[in-house]
Amino acid sequence: MIERDWEFEKIKKYKESSLRENIYNKANVKKYKECPYCGSKKIIKYGKYNGIQRYQCKNEDCNKTFSNTTNSVWKYLKHKPEKWFEFIELMGEHTTLNECAAKLEISIVTAFYWRHKIFHAIENNYKPEKFDEVVDVDTYYTEKCYKGSRNKNYTYADKVKNKFDKMYGLVPRSVSVLIAEEAGKMPLIRRTENNETIVNNFNNNVLKIAAKDCYMRTDYFTNKKLKNNLLQYNKKLSNETKKKYGLKIIGNRIEDKIKDDKKKNIIAYLTAWLSRCKGIATKYINHYYNFYSLIDSEKVFDYMSIFFELLKKGSYTSVNELRKTHIENY
Repeated sequence: MIERDWEFEKIKKYKESSLRENIYNKANVKKYKECPYCGSKKIIKYGKYNGIQRYQCKNEDCNKTFSNTTNSVWKYLKHKPEKWFEFIELMGEHTTLNECAAKLEISIVTAFYWRHKIFHAIENNYKPEKFDEVVDVDTYYTEKCYKGSRNKNYTYADKVKNKFDKMYGLVPRSVSVLIAEEAGKMPLIRRTENNETIVNNFNNNVLKIAAKDCYMRTDYFTNKKLKNNLLQYNKKLSNETKKKYGLKIIGNRIEDKIKDDKKKNIIAYLTAWLSRCKGIATKYINHYYNFYSLIDSEKVFDYMSIFFELLKKGSYTSVNELRKTHIENY
């Protein structure tokens, strides 16, 4: 008698096992030459679990077991691998947590922590590495958001001010954001912390990775203090660089001969992208900026390659670490 499989369960199981084997292939995972706990090089193979190679440390003081996925961003995630793929793809499409939870049949809390584990891993592995030639520097403002906070709320004065600003269309000035962008590269978008100014933000994050003769370009709407700082910086550029871009310093402004060929308004795109989140807590906002920078710099969001990059290089972040990292000090 032929066993009928109307739901194609056998095919589904085969696809899952094949995908798992491909994910945990030697080429796709972090290779351990020593114990991740004690650093001992006395390690032996200790069988496999679900196709994942396990090891044991032979150091008498340690004697712990570990696998190729130990300390990876996917550690302790009990769901099937294909859900991880789908979740990263949904993140790239900017799908809400409720929609992600419904499509993948997981809880909203699980979706929230998955998102932030991925945010932390992406932030550690995908950053602007260097600015070489012409960098467009801009400032962007947003208001503080205490969404999800248990011990912070808007005061009565805050509520009145926010209502007044919205009524008269005033730009919120609670949180300043620095944007630095070079054509063809990943932009840097970072919130200014409470204990620093926008100028310090620029000096510590943009100048730190900028080449020696990198031209910092700005416009009329940039923060005045930052604009003056950029003016002093650009005055020190070499004559060769000034001649190359046709720089002319006239009083407190700089003119150049660089043509803007339909330059994308990154602030408009960023605002539209963030508006789909229906409010983001200020303590998490830098993660969203960094993720947007990655999406903005990619012509096609290849979630498959990002998944394998995070599997190999991404570091594990526990829920407790997430909570400690985001202390509400804003």
